[in-house]
Amino acid sequence: MCADCEQGCKGIDKGGVVARCVICGGNPRKTKFGYTKPDKYEKWVGIENVKRLWVRCECGFYWQLRNYPLSRLEKIYVDGYRDPGFRGETIAEAYKRLRYIKESENEERYFWFASRLSFKKSRKVLDIGSGVGVWPAILKAADYEVTCVETNTDSIDFIYDHLGIKCYRNLSNVGGTFDTVSLIHVLEHIEDIDGFLKAVRKKLRGYLFVEVPDSEEFELLDKDHDEFNSCHVNFFDMASLYRVLKRNGFKPFDASKVRYKSRGLTRLLMLCN
Repeated sequence: MCADCEQGCKGIDKGGVVARCVICGGNPRKTKFGYTKPDKYEKWVGIENVKRLWVRCECGFYWQLRNYPLSRLEKIYVDGYRDPGFRGETIAEAYKRLRYIKESENEERYFWFASRLSFKKSRKVLDIGSGVGVWPAILKAADYEVTCVETNTDSIDFIYDHLGIKCYRNLSNVGGTFDTVSLIHVLEHIEDIDGFLKAVRKKLRGYLFVEVPDSEEFELLDKDHDEFNSCHVNFFDMASLYRVLKRNGFKPFDASKVRYKSRGLTRLLMLCN
């Protein structure tokens, strides 16, 4: 057992051995964010016996330990995440609602992105984890040439059929390289961060644009806030995000901490080449 963990770590991962930090190899430290009841995502895929715990490292990285393999949540990404019975709205309704919010996160994000990069040098974009397609649609409307990668079956169809943007299920199916790759709220879902970033690197000939939730939210939000749901694996601070990107061959050159007006949530935005 990890003596520092307030909730108790024993048995929460394989053999009761507490995993070390993937950023620096450090040991986990206590948080008050432990769960023994399934959230809505776990319920959707039929996971009832739950033990989850958020732990942190002194380097600023947070990660979630659990008593089941993350692969058990794969179904939620493929056919549950955008299901009207789960979300309470169709993909078209979600897109319309999110696309036209005044002073939205998407508008703030685009202003930050476009004000820092040359259009000519960043116009061919690969967006990974495209959701309902709002960010790709904004880029397309600004005359960027956009290709998407998204695991949800309904989202793929909507992005292709209704937004007129090429969308693939797997990164391995995408040919060629791109001026920019955007990862908007993707890294917090990725267990094998290094393996994923190495695959992304092969598709890039220019800039990497990353946005993730800020680990500061552990001090600002209630433990049952959806930010800390079972589908989120990691939280970064600026230093740990910089460190993992640099380790995988990217060179961060611009970064900001942004608190979006619409939902009052704090995000880290980083550009690399």
